Amino acid sequence: VKDLVKHGVIVVGLARRVRAVQDLAEELKGERGTLHAIKVDVKVEKEIVDAFAWIEENTPGVDILINNAGVAHVDNLIDGSADKWKEMFEVNVLGLSICAREAIKSMKKKNIDDGIIVNINSIAGRRIFNLLSMYSASKFAVAVLSEALYKEVKTSGLPIRVTNISPGMVGTEMLTDWVEKLNFPVDYNDVLQPADIANAVNFVLATGSNVHIPELTIMPSKQDA
Repeated sequence: VKDLVKHGVIVVGLARRVRAVQDLAEELKGERGTLHAIKVDVKVEKEIVDAFAWIEENTPGVDILINNAGVAHVDNLIDGSADKWKEMFEVNVLGLSICAREAIKSMKKKNIDDGIIVNINSIAGRRIFNLLSMYSASKFAVAVLSEALYKEVKTSGLPIRVTNISPGMVGTEMLTDWVEKLNFPVDYNDVLQPADIANAVNFVLATGSNVHIPELTIMPSKQDA
């Protein structure tokens, strides 16, 4: 977000915990671009639709969508919680898909000549991890949907590129929660940092319209392949 705003992009951050986005918007005042914060629970379709309506009314429309919302519950299939399973699919799959749908509506309306959708996925969308079965299932779904969406926009003649970014372990609150619940050792000096993912997104956005990157996998150099 910081890099985009500093490069003059109008960024709208949708978040359930909107205070963090509001604080960042204050920090970035005076930069070439601007950051707007909208409180959205991506499990609620109306809130997403209303947010994109605000974007249509208050900005030139959507050129770039970065789907970064995600929920990961440590839970098994044998006796796990259906409520937790449901939340993961509502956020990781349905929320992501609704955001993509609304972004493409905006891109079509403005006759975009080069739209980009970046879905922040996970290596769990390529590998199955113990006690993360349903999370992995939701991330496998994102990988499939990213590919399917690109086929749809190409078939429809829309100049939109779709990239699926699948990081390995990243030093976030989510990883801390996994370490506590799964009781496995992690050297936080050896994992990816959020800035590494931001750099990957910037790399995708910097490519020309003649370049399509369907999948970008990023692993810590010391994590098992």
